[in-house]
Amino acid sequence: MARAMRLDAEQWASVVARAQAAAIGDAEKAGEPDSLVAAVAQHLVAPVRASLVATAGRLGTMTRLTLVDDRALLVTQPMAEQAGETRVDGEVQLVFAKPDEIWTAIASALPPLAALRAPAAAAAPAEAVALAADQVAALLEREQANVQVRVEAWREATQPAVVWGRLWSVVDDRLLDVRTSEGALKVTERPFGSVAAELQWALVGAVEATTAPSSHDG
Repeated sequence: MARAMRLDAEQWASVVARAQAAAIGDAEKAGEPDSLVAAVAQHLVAPVRASLVATAGRLGTMTRLTLVDDRALLVTQPMAEQAGETRVDGEVQLVFAKPDEIWTAIASALPPLAALRAPAAAAAPAEAVALAADQVAALLEREQANVQVRVEAWREATQPAVVWGRLWSVVDDRLLDVRTSEGALKVTERPFGSVAAELQWALVGAVEATTAPSSHDG
């Protein structure tokens, strides 16, 4: 069962600083052994990493997800637009979960819209519908919420080997897949559950990318 805990910004900053020290073997700065610090240190160098930035109006959340073997860590912080700037601040929620618990933890941090929170199983019945260019601008002006998703597969410490990204928008309770193709905006209406389904697909692909033998392996 997923385990959750909350830390204030100062506590979280301290955990991260100690975890960073522990990750590079600096025992003095890492301090006394601590299970939370050890877990965060391991996830700082996780082979599979993802981020989800969700906004609805002037409020939102940023969730960072890391996956090590069969252990996931989700770190969620609130965001708010103030004086024209977006700030990530406030209480931090940490969730330790198994892979099959990831979507439940993520969905709880997304705007409360079925289009975004629906599980992957809900995506099957409907078909994707491409929208005409003259429909796009009018639709996006009425946007209720959006979610930017990025999944990375790391084989080395310098840069990710694979990066997958997607932008989802909800307009009039419709889920839109927003992409850029050859400089042109392409918007496709997709069934509820597509956010969960495509994230699941991307995470599986990232795991495969980090575990499959590379051309440099013996």
